[in-house]
Amino acid sequence: IQKAILAENQRVGELSSKLLEKHSCPERAGGPGPDANSSLSKTPLCGIFVDFATASHRQKNRTQALKQKMRSAKLLRLIDMDFSFTFSLLDLPPVNEYDMYIRNFGKKNTKQAYIQCNEDSVDRDIQTEEVETREVWTQHPGEGTAVSGGSERSGPGDTAIVPKVDTPRLSGFLRAACQVMAVLLEED
Repeated sequence: IQKAILAENQRVGELSSKLLEKHSCPERAGGPGPDANSSLSKTPLCGIFVDFATASHRQKNRTQALKQKMRSAKLLRLIDMDFSFTFSLLDLPPVNEYDMYIRNFGKKNTKQAYIQCNEDSVDRDIQTEEVETREVWTQHPGEGTAVSGGSERSGPGDTAIVPKVDTPRLSGFLRAACQVMAVLLEED
């Protein structure tokens, strides 16, 4: 089959080259003129090559494309989108019991006529007594005799207790402690 295709292509090529020579010879002899241009426009200048391999390849591609098109049409008839069914992607349960009740029973031919809440009550009663407060400050470590203080109001029991400091005893303790610390530091 391949030999026959090649032989046909060679034969067509030879015929087209002969036709080309015939059309070009009168043009050379006669020179450019109106008759030479009109004869060239009526006949083709190049030969027609028939390529059976590409033709058969195109035919196979067409049949495959037609098969795919028919298959897609059949599948499209089978696949039909149903838009009547809807669902929620995020379904959070109600936070309190009342919302759960309304969710479960509020949609089924029921109507909420009244609710019981105390929105109408404008009066407010307070049954607590006011707490008495007082400002107090302290300083740590204490410097001097005043290490704490407060507001100027004085009542019973508001007397500030000033600690008694035994100065000679404190100075003796500090001297002894300093000597111990000095010895410990010198040993290193």
